[in-house]
Amino acid sequence: MIDLITTFNKDIYNEYSKNLLDSFIEKSDDSLRLNVFFEGNFEDIKLKYNQNKNKIRFFEFNSGDWNIFYKKFGHLVEANGFKIIRDEVKNEIKIDGPSYKWNAVKFSYKVFSIFLASNIDKISEKIAWIDADTVCINNLNESVLEDFLPKKDELMTYLGRDNFPLTCPHSETGFIGFNLLHEQFNLFIKTAISFYTTGEIFTLDRYHDCLVYDTTRKIFEMTGTQFRSLSGEFTSEEHPFVKCGLGNFFDHLKGKRKILGFSPEHPKHMKKTKFVDEKIQLNFV
Repeated sequence: MIDLITTFNKDIYNEYSKNLLDSFIEKSDDSLRLNVFFEGNFEDIKLKYNQNKNKIRFFEFNSGDWNIFYKKFGHLVEANGFKIIRDEVKNEIKIDGPSYKWNAVKFSYKVFSIFLASNIDKISEKIAWIDADTVCINNLNESVLEDFLPKKDELMTYLGRDNFPLTCPHSETGFIGFNLLHEQFNLFIKTAISFYTTGEIFTLDRYHDCLVYDTTRKIFEMTGTQFRSLSGEFTSEEHPFVKCGLGNFFDHLKGKRKILGFSPEHPKHMKKTKFVDEKIQLNFV
């Protein structure tokens, strides 16, 4: 058994994450299980999937650490998509945003959900985070997914990028694998959480989870902890998720790819997508 983890609220469910749940039911076998940490009341949605309760489990997103973070910083514009910049030359204040780059609150649930999942009774020894705007496109089982999860001596697998965005390259966190048996896992995830609870996230070049994970990973790499990038030859690509082996089984519709209904970079779609309309030209996350 391998457990996958995600999180969303009712609005996100209605907009797109129901596609993840429905495609997971269709494409995965009983060796996989999806655990949803729901932000808000979820009883009606849980009831809808009651006949698939062995494949999809719902949990309340209830994190004391997240509450500490939100109570301290949740009311700040700097935590909700904006950055206040002082122009020393012109002696004036500028505001950059709204942008995902500065949305600490929106992208905070992932880190805390992974910690919550690691404490579920009878959770699998290896888990995989998957973003709620992902869809399953091919048959999935434990054997298939095992290739993308950490080996015994690895703490985490991730989608490394070394050239995107150009001004601040960072990994993509739409899929992350964790080895819960690794001796450093608890310290790693608690270190990541501390970026939020202490406000240290606001000292990073971007205020989202990608920078939190990258910064934490680099700290642990300095002491010899092993990690593995899944991006392979696609580390310079904008969307390595769909270009590497994961793309055989998933499409990650991050950003405005939801408008298209697919990732134009996905090998499955490249032949029918010669270009992306100018109306949908984006800075994809």
